[in-house]
Amino acid sequence: MAPTSTDQHDVAIDAHSRSALATTKQNLRYLYDPKTAGAGAVSSRRTRAALRVLRSSVIFIFWRVVRYAKYVAIGSLVATIGAGAIGTFVSGAGFVLAPTGIVGTIIASSIWGIGRFAVRRVKRRWDAGHGYGDAEEKMEARRSRAARPERGPEAMPW
Repeated sequence: MAPTSTDQHDVAIDAHSRSALATTKQNLRYLYDPKTAGAGAVSSRRTRAALRVLRSSVIFIFWRVVRYAKYVAIGSLVATIGAGAIGTFVSGAGFVLAPTGIVGTIIASSIWGIGRFAVRRVKRRWDAGHGYGDAEEKMEARRSRAARPERGPEAMPW
């Protein structure tokens, strides 16, 4: 009995599915650890580059989430201790200073993280001498001096 066109079509679909599954497994293995994926892990250079970008992005996002989780933990700890200490002296102030619940803790720790980021950035700017005031005026004077062409007998004719 000769195979029908439907059977041949099903065989082609199964073969494509198996190769797609094998390719996906190979790409996931490369995504997990490119060094242990093997020599011919991903043959396409474009796919390899995309997987590398995806891997580094996922790793970056993971560690960023871990960092913010630390901020949440520190913020909630500070809020709890602060609420206990202040709430001892002034009743009701603890609820305002350390809001209960997950949402309040997330908001408080987000403000803490943003404040810490801003302070660090301002400190770096001041350490580099790009702050406001005299340093900025001196830098502007240096820029205008460098942009001004030389004139007189000292100037080079060419």
